[in-house]
Amino acid sequence: MARLVARGFFRALVAGDVETMLPMCASDVDLDGRVVRRGKGLRAALQALVARARARQLSLSWIRVLDHRQMLARFGPAPARIARVVRSGRRYALARFAHNAGAIAVLAKVGRFYRVVALTD
Repeated sequence: MARLVARGFFRALVAGDVETMLPMCASDVDLDGRVVRRGKGLRAALQALVARARARQLSLSWIRVLDHRQMLARFGPAPARIARVVRSGRRYALARFAHNAGAIAVLAKVGRFYRVVALTD
């Protein structure tokens, strides 16, 4: 399920579809160390991300989802800007875009579904 959420989230990002992205987000989302709450603040932040993606003409190349252990083994400790949200039980979606751009979405199980709890590039 985490793969489906990650794929849907990043596809919606490059398509410019904020309305699809919003329900995939948790009530609080950490964007590079800045916590944004669901509502107008999150909508505005996602719109800004979409605008950046469009300005850079990003297209999605691939997505890989790793569990906590795989992420630590491959990349080591998390950078300070997202260390607060990195923990066991979470999934990490690595997205690669055209033009050598990339992003990581941190997904946590909220109720029965995975939600995006953090995003960094």
